[in-house]
Amino acid sequence: MLEQTARRLGAQVEASGVEEDPERAMAFFERAWELGMAADPDPAAPGFMTGVWGRAAVEESLRPSLRVLSILGEFSAGFAAMVHAQGLACLALGGAPVFPIRTRLAVGWLSEYGIPIGEGGRSAGAGIRLRNSSGVLRLEGTVRFLIASGPPQGYVLFAGLDDRSGEGGWALILLDATTTGVRIELLPERLGLRSLWMAHLYGEAVHLAPDRILLRGPEADQRFRQVLAIDYLGQAAMALGIARRSLREAYAYARQRYQGGRWIIDHPAVRLLLGTAAFDCAALEAVLERHADVPLKAVGDAALLRWAAAAKLAIGEHAYRAVTNSMQVLGGYGYMEDYPLARRLRDVATLRTLHGAPDLICMVLAGLEKEKGIGGSGG
Repeated sequence: MLEQTARRLGAQVEASGVEEDPERAMAFFERAWELGMAADPDPAAPGFMTGVWGRAAVEESLRPSLRVLSILGEFSAGFAAMVHAQGLACLALGGAPVFPIRTRLAVGWLSEYGIPIGEGGRSAGAGIRLRNSSGVLRLEGTVRFLIASGPPQGYVLFAGLDDRSGEGGWALILLDATTTGVRIELLPERLGLRSLWMAHLYGEAVHLAPDRILLRGPEADQRFRQVLAIDYLGQAAMALGIARRSLREAYAYARQRYQGGRWIIDHPAVRLLLGTAAFDCAALEAVLERHADVPLKAVGDAALLRWAAAAKLAIGEHAYRAVTNSMQVLGGYGYMEDYPLARRLRDVATLRTLHGAPDLICMVLAGLEKEKGIGGSGG
């Protein structure tokens, strides 16, 4: 039922051309809220439980959220990313009823392109920090690449705790869009994920009331790891949808294009491209299957991060190659705006690096495997 609803909504989104019309995309996002498909911060709303990365993902199974993002990704990766962003923010809240129903939220943590976890990662909260000076709480610094379904009404931020406090680690900060000292810089027009609202946030001595700190210390650290991991898994699910749709379009083209005395699907070079793309789709799907049937609360932190890192890397290794091979089946036509494959390549390229470049994720994954005892001397 949920999958059929996602497919119907995705088809409507694609037909409307939301990639070039953010206002129309937000109208469809309102529809996703009505359907309980987009997460909601209010426990009384349907999306609180059933929305992508809602409480059902934490308590019951991760599969429905992964599946919905994959289906939406087939039709519009930008719209899928809008649903994903709202879910990440609600996941970070952990069910706390701190925002009213249908509050559009932005979530962020990065200073630049680094991965602030694990061996090879950057120090926690390098971009924005929570400082305590004689009992006065201040938020200072930068968060880059905040994502949301549209202009947000609230911000959910992971900030590094000031080292001078002796605490270290993370703090989970909640801000209203009208908070004094917060400046937003919208990113210029992007090639990929055009429907997704994305911006940099600058905090200039933002004074915080204590109740604006939802979590701090070890609890915030664990919540951050969960949100980061789910971000990567969601991106991989969207990339799988992009790859599958690209492959279907390449097959359809190869069956109707006649060249050299036969349909091009019968040419060995074309069959090799299609077969490799099919393998790449299957490989990415296999990565996402690893813990898909269990709830988030049942996956240990280390196992979750290893899974997420592998999924994120598989975007570049498998989804990107599946799309490029599918494009090559169309020859020069694949790069023309008349065909949607060029847009799909831009979307998957954006997902490949969003919130973490592949080389840095490899370093983090190597550190996690070393802790597990693979490639290291530890048990």
